[in-house]
Amino acid sequence: MEFTYKKHDNEKLFASLEKNELGLRDLQNYVPLYNTFFALTDVNWNSINLNNAIYLHDIKNKESENIANGILKDINEGNKTKKPVFFKYSPLLDPLKYLVGKYDITNPTLLNLPSFINPDLCHEKIRDVNNAAYVDSFFSYLTSKLLHDHKFIHGIDFYGSFLSIKEQYPVNIYDDIEYINDFDFFHKNKDVLFTVDEAYNTLIGNDTRNYKKKINVSNNDEKLQLSDVLQLSDITDLEDMQMSFVKVDILETGNIIEPDIIYENVDATMKKEHTEEKKITSRSTSSSSCSSRSSNSSITLSTNDDGTNDDGTNDESDDGSDDGTNEDSYNGSDYSSLDGEDVIVKINEFPVQTIALECCEDTLNSLIEDEDHPLRDEEWDSIVLQILMSLITYQNTFGLTHNDLHTNNIMYTNTEKQFLYYKVDNTYYKVPTFGKLFKIIDFGRAIYMFKDQLMCSDSFHPKGDAATQYNFPPYFNPKKPIVEPNYSFDLCRLGCSIYDCIVDDISEESAVTSPILKIIIDWCKDDKGRNIMYKKNGDERYPDFKLYKMITRKVHRCVPINVLRNPYFEKFKITKKKITKEKLIMNIDEIPCYKNNLYNTN
Repeated sequence: MEFTYKKHDNEKLFASLEKNELGLRDLQNYVPLYNTFFALTDVNWNSINLNNAIYLHDIKNKESENIANGILKDINEGNKTKKPVFFKYSPLLDPLKYLVGKYDITNPTLLNLPSFINPDLCHEKIRDVNNAAYVDSFFSYLTSKLLHDHKFIHGIDFYGSFLSIKEQYPVNIYDDIEYINDFDFFHKNKDVLFTVDEAYNTLIGNDTRNYKKKINVSNNDEKLQLSDVLQLSDITDLEDMQMSFVKVDILETGNIIEPDIIYENVDATMKKEHTEEKKITSRSTSSSSCSSRSSNSSITLSTNDDGTNDDGTNDESDDGSDDGTNEDSYNGSDYSSLDGEDVIVKINEFPVQTIALECCEDTLNSLIEDEDHPLRDEEWDSIVLQILMSLITYQNTFGLTHNDLHTNNIMYTNTEKQFLYYKVDNTYYKVPTFGKLFKIIDFGRAIYMFKDQLMCSDSFHPKGDAATQYNFPPYFNPKKPIVEPNYSFDLCRLGCSIYDCIVDDISEESAVTSPILKIIIDWCKDDKGRNIMYKKNGDERYPDFKLYKMITRKVHRCVPINVLRNPYFEKFKITKKKITKEKLIMNIDEIPCYKNNLYNTN
């Protein structure tokens, strides 16, 4: 695999990105992570890009918030093709912290993009080579290299990435509403630093006494006559009644403890006004940038120190209690019963890494939730095997732990291939596709190695949203036991995201008869054979982020290569003689290990 950089003249591309209503400005090539691998100078620092096989050459028009029709160019042949391109906007700062005032907004350099020449003129998180956005983008590039150089078709095609300022950057605060609502900073800066859609006001309703809408009884010269009063017997439909006497105004004031009633010349003169009820519709988005965090996770994270024992394990009571809290993170929302809603805040301007990727069809989650076409066991077989092959490849080649693998971080594209062929563990496999090719995405919490360099997402920084999940360099606390990445974590985490879709209640777990679903359920068990999510009475064993920590420490039964050795998958084994020559065999055994610097890069 050739690893180097290329110099593309991106002046035209940047101009097309800025003019096509994507809300991007101040685009630049330079990414601090490049310092790790390349000898940058004052001359070349902002003129290099990675040598991905296909790169974005131009943008023609915007299709949606995250999709535009682009002109792609082959780096070797120079051939141009027009294809839809997915743009992922990975935040360089934590949007949630920005919304609640954890950053110093008076600092004029807060939103600055990084510079090789003046590295101190931006926030320390933005210049950190382990910024989750940089770690995510670079691994997407590496999977693309496997796609083109080793024909590993589960790699995501990567067309390039750039740093920029994103105007009207969308953040879905749905899971964090209650937390955000307690901060004066958020209320004082609405319509100043960011705007909030109407769904926010609908959801908070009566759940807070602060920042209520004031009730304003306004003045009008019209006298209220007794004859104007309806008889109750005349009312046939509540919708026919006019909202009389009061007018509700949103007042831009400070902290309001109770709604105030303002009387304006209350001499029996009242204004009758009909107030039309507004219909609030939720907006669906496919952008992971609309997550409050760097990854779209169905389990809310906190940086709580949960009081684990010195050996890195929890006491046997499994009560899930937490001893401490971290003011920089939030560990839950009381709005979980409204799952599926979007509440979008749009930040006026925010620094992002714009990552250009191939467009996929949809997520694994969409297939699981499709009640009209429930997945058959044969389809589950295909899905599980494709995921296993992907994880085995990434672990062998880069030592990857994804650390947030759930059903929305696995996507699929449609394929005409009936079967996929693999060689792994010195064994050949023939796997049916049922028309779908699955790909793992979103590596914002990933840990991996490349050319002797450890890439460790700053999500694990002491102030990060996954702090204390692991404890090893570069984010090592010498007062705590060492906890290193766990190759069983990803399948367990994925199993936890599927479990509630296939088991209604833990007491009914034994009623599941499907062999492949039993395997998925088994991923959710700790080393003692206990369900990692639920106690026998159905209560959560480890709430919120503590689940992540306990999976890391207590689950070692689902390393992907060991799962593949389950006798259930014997039926997919095939001899090489039965594979015709024209068939592509993804030979995982022969893909080099790129964790160290011993391979040939030329």
